[in-house]
Amino acid sequence: MDRRSILGGLIVMVGSLFTLTGTAAAHGQKNHEGPICQLKTLPAFVDQGEFTEHSSIADIVEVHCNAEYGGTSVKISSQQLYNRCKGDLYWLTPSPYKNTEKSASIGKVVLDDAGNAVVAVEGGPGCTEGESIISVHMEQSPGSTVMEAFTVLSPRDTKPGVFALPSWQVEDSIDSSVALIVQVEFPSKYAEDEVNVSDEQLYTQCQVGKRLTWIGPDGGAKLFKQEVESVKLKLDDNGNAFVVLFGEESCFSGESTIEASLESAPYKTYTTQFTVKSPRSFF
Repeated sequence: MDRRSILGGLIVMVGSLFTLTGTAAAHGQKNHEGPICQLKTLPAFVDQGEFTEHSSIADIVEVHCNAEYGGTSVKISSQQLYNRCKGDLYWLTPSPYKNTEKSASIGKVVLDDAGNAVVAVEGGPGCTEGESIISVHMEQSPGSTVMEAFTVLSPRDTKPGVFALPSWQVEDSIDSSVALIVQVEFPSKYAEDEVNVSDEQLYTQCQVGKRLTWIGPDGGAKLFKQEVESVKLKLDDNGNAFVVLFGEESCFSGESTIEASLESAPYKTYTTQFTVKSPRSFF
């Protein structure tokens, strides 16, 4: 079965948007009709890797709230995913990246002026298949919660290519950062071959600090490199590999090309596009 049908639109990162209700009048004495916040995640992710990185997973969690709540904070949690990954769950923030937090949750995630926040999460090794709930709770009034499902899928061969997950993202209005997963998929006959992954244009677009930070699996503990345009990944037995990529600071809007190339014959190359969009509210 085609992986795209299995994941129900994983590449375009189309997740259901749940309504955060709550009483808006408790914050700033304003009334709102409709949702206060929305939560967006990948619907599913195939676990991958081998040896110390076996059965590793990743997700990008995007929180979009009414701009009125800019500057307040949220707590992002998934006790189920924490249990499914046997306690090896790591939350990573791109603004700018400093270290990881190993826990079932991460608190004090500040919404930018447009009401948005982005966090990456990595799990493994040893994550097991099944559905988990990811939740976002507002730490100030009205203190409401929004939830979304995220499914870990067991290892399998997938459709070849390189994919930006998500394919576009609105940059953080505080430090102009972005976060995505670069998913690499080659035919399984290339298992354990090395692949060079690069995004020279995004490196140019991000002009301050470390520019780009590449974080591999192994429970988020493997910081590949910072301030470089490319890294090398090793394909697992199904021909899959992934890396979390942060555009650190002052990334200007525009489209960039991500490349994934085999380091040995036949030197096959796949490309995809990732787009940084300027800050905006989703409401």
